[in-house]
Amino acid sequence: MNFEQKLIKKYPSLFEEKDGKPVEPMCGIDCPKGWETIIDNLCQCIVYRTDCASKCIVNKDNKVRYGLYKLFLYVKHKVRTYYSPFESHYLEKNRENIKETNRFKVLTFLNRINSNYFGNIYIQVPASPPVRIAQVKEKFGTLRFYYDGGDEHIAGMVELAEHLSSITCQETGKSGSLHKKGSWYMTLSSRKAKELGYTNAKL
Repeated sequence: MNFEQKLIKKYPSLFEEKDGKPVEPMCGIDCPKGWETIIDNLCQCIVYRTDCASKCIVNKDNKVRYGLYKLFLYVKHKVRTYYSPFESHYLEKNRENIKETNRFKVLTFLNRINSNYFGNIYIQVPASPPVRIAQVKEKFGTLRFYYDGGDEHIAGMVELAEHLSSITCQETGKSGSLHKKGSWYMTLSSRKAKELGYTNAKL
């Protein structure tokens, strides 16, 4: 299974469908080995942003309340370290043994504060419109990710991924920079560039 097939299987919602099944883009996905992690992470972020009906994010407009909220999270984290995870199935199975502990009482109190005082510190953010991948390729040594749909949030994700490709060796996935050989450009690590006969494009 090649990288393109893996993406289709892992993120079917990002591809056009034919006969009820996701299919590869007409222009294809031609991704250098070293950038596969970047593209995989990008697809994961896009799916997360588009598949949820809405997002809750912290409203930072009220600086005093936001500051108190960060302090609250810090204290709650310190309390929760007594059990890991404190509020999951472990708590349900052992409630009778731990409900009288001071840490449990403090956590219960903190949860009450969270719902009563910080309940309106979150704001709803609509999900992004659906995204369909049109083409993924390398051009002039950097990633090109073409798609249909999305919004400014998706555009920002794609811009970041393309920037990361410009500092990531497309052969090894390690730190790299733009190199050239004649009219050909590749983003490579110093070692890989020397091996392939490329020179630093910025020199």
